[in-house]
Amino acid sequence: CNWMKFSCQLKLLPKEKLSGLLEQKQAVKEQLTSRSNELNLGNMVKNWAIVIGINEYSNMKSLEYAVNDATAIEKFFSKELEFEQVYHFSHNAPPIPVERGADMPSEPTRGNLSSFLHERFEDSFLSAEDNFWFFFSGHGLQQNERDYLIPSDGHPNLVEETAISLSDVTERLSRCGAGNIVLLIDACRSESRKSGLGVGAEAQKGMLALFSCQPKESAWEIEECKQGAFTVALLEGLSVLGNATAENLYKYIRTRVKEINRKYQKPEQTPLLMADPPTKQNQILLPRLATLDDIKTLKYQAYEAESNGNIELAEQLWTQVLSISPADSNAI
Repeated sequence: CNWMKFSCQLKLLPKEKLSGLLEQKQAVKEQLTSRSNELNLGNMVKNWAIVIGINEYSNMKSLEYAVNDATAIEKFFSKELEFEQVYHFSHNAPPIPVERGADMPSEPTRGNLSSFLHERFEDSFLSAEDNFWFFFSGHGLQQNERDYLIPSDGHPNLVEETAISLSDVTERLSRCGAGNIVLLIDACRSESRKSGLGVGAEAQKGMLALFSCQPKESAWEIEECKQGAFTVALLEGLSVLGNATAENLYKYIRTRVKEINRKYQKPEQTPLLMADPPTKQNQILLPRLATLDDIKTLKYQAYEAESNGNIELAEQLWTQVLSISPADSNAI
């Protein structure tokens, strides 16, 4: 196992360096113990989300099931996974609650979405052990090597002026303080797109991003399911034991999307996973789906972070171990 390999590596180190690493490990452990005493282990990881679904476009071909996708994801996040807060933007969604002033309209226009991102994400409100999820179902395009999400009033010939840059979205989301920002982008539904690329080509710094298809492909809606193929697979994957990490969730979704499209005679569609840094793809997003192998991988990464003196990362990793296994003696 990974920990045995790491232990063997330690034994091969010179005595002086090994002594230094052990002292460093003890110092880190004391800091982590102090931190763990401050945490409520019964409710350690918080999950918040924004969910957006757009069927009706003013300047582009409307979609059939993007609102269904967003509604299903919002319900699953709220009811099944018991997220603390889910902000839902769709044509018929209720107003969005805000801390100060009147509730915001939920119509997914550029103005409403931009205003919400600016006002809600001005200050940090989550912690490093928490997750923030961003789900978008609708049109997406690439312009000048940048990814854009198209709001309900966006125009395909005026992308930079009327759409929302995905990098701008992630910059605002990063201000919330969560250790993991997870992007779930079911876009590129582009039967109406005559040229150009879809989203998924631009790197998103510090993010986990799961796209419904490759930039040169289209994401397909399935009439028999009344949803997009990606969202069907995503909802399944979020319920399967062992899909606690982004990597495992991605592997499941990639396989299922191909199966779903083949069954309903749709063209090839290959989901895309991007992780920055790459180690993020192995971090636990949903503790309820974690296995013993997931915990072993996390512990190995935590030991590595300790040995490299990266206390902040080690703390985050050990906190994830504790969120899955509160009695873990190594984490405590």
